[in-house]
Amino acid sequence: MNIYMFPSLNGDCILVEYVASRYILIDGGYVDTYKAFLLPKLVEIADNGGVIDVLVVTHIDRDHISGIIRMLEEDKLPISIKEIWYNGYKHVQSSVHVSEEDEIFVHKDICKETRSVNSIPISAKQGCTLSTLINRKGLLWNRPANGNTMKGLSSYLLGDATIHILSPNSNDISNVEAFWKKKLIKAGLLSKAHSNEYWDDAFEFSLSQEKPGFRDVKVHIKSV
Repeated sequence: MNIYMFPSLNGDCILVEYVASRYILIDGGYVDTYKAFLLPKLVEIADNGGVIDVLVVTHIDRDHISGIIRMLEEDKLPISIKEIWYNGYKHVQSSVHVSEEDEIFVHKDICKETRSVNSIPISAKQGCTLSTLINRKGLLWNRPANGNTMKGLSSYLLGDATIHILSPNSNDISNVEAFWKKKLIKAGLLSKAHSNEYWDDAFEFSLSQEKPGFRDVKVHIKSV
């Protein structure tokens, strides 16, 4: 087994070769992490016939997710990615039907117009966060859980390897759902706590604003 940990300041970007030419990628650090370190490595791996079996996105802090967003914004991915494990908002709420008119309203009201570092601007309607990019790339999403929430304690086979999920647990998921309901109520978008109006993009973008935005800060990273 080989483990590569790329510079990402206080964030994470970890590439695990669990068997020859088969990899697990955990988070992507900042955009600079992706451009300077992760991208060249992924191109090298792809040129030698390697693939990413699982891309794991742990959470949406910019020092974990910015590099992943930049990669998924590429017209062509630098390497084959078999599936992604990531809990978007649809994984912490019941399935609902949302009209296109309502969806556009929330995108405009919460997401606004966003721009990633050194990339083509992505409008709110196109999607400003990871969930939309996953759908646009057609990636298998949370496959071991049949598309549902990835949570602990659970274990999944990946070839000859076993992956153990330790968190989040059911209480963690409930807490995030409650947080988002309060955010929408405060914004005047919900009249009561149990509205059916939920959106992945608005959820992720709103959570990201609890800390400095993960898409609009330029960070220079170099090896040490």
